[in-house]
Amino acid sequence: MAKVNKINQFESALIVPVPEAEQFVSDLRIQYDPSAAVGVPAHITINYPFTPYGFRPEQVNDEIQKSLSGVSQFTYNLGEIRTFPEAVFLFPQPEELFISLINAVFSLFPESPPYKGEFPQIIPHLTIAQITAEKVEQVKIDVFKRIGSHLPIRAIAREVWIIDNSENTWKRRKVFTLNST
Repeated sequence: MAKVNKINQFESALIVPVPEAEQFVSDLRIQYDPSAAVGVPAHITINYPFTPYGFRPEQVNDEIQKSLSGVSQFTYNLGEIRTFPEAVFLFPQPEELFISLINAVFSLFPESPPYKGEFPQIIPHLTIAQITAEKVEQVKIDVFKRIGSHLPIRAIAREVWIIDNSENTWKRRKVFTLNST
């Protein structure tokens, strides 16, 4: 997810929570990712900022529910520590399943491209640190020292959540349960 909004502007996001990673990344996220301190759980972003939810939440909920009705739960691994210019993250494999979810939501809501359309290619990820570019390599080493022996983290995508910051912290607003196989 992008940097935490420092002003009281409504934002929402569509995420896949990753509770299996919390025990390994929560301390790191509190230290390095400001979104953790305002209630955002360990997750893989499907769409942020998810603008349609702020304008028509009930209709959006219905459309997402219909779109996800045929999507089954899936298993994935978080086994690789990677970086963006100002972030350290865990990369999920297989990534294609997340890309399919991202594309499905974007096709439903083309007015809300992931990350405002700033990136030509969306790379699914679980953010551990949002930091300056100068600190990326140092923090990546710290992350590896602290959780490297626990990788890969095996997880199951069971749900997709809508979260928002309407109460100055991020809270879960709607849960869409994926089909069990």
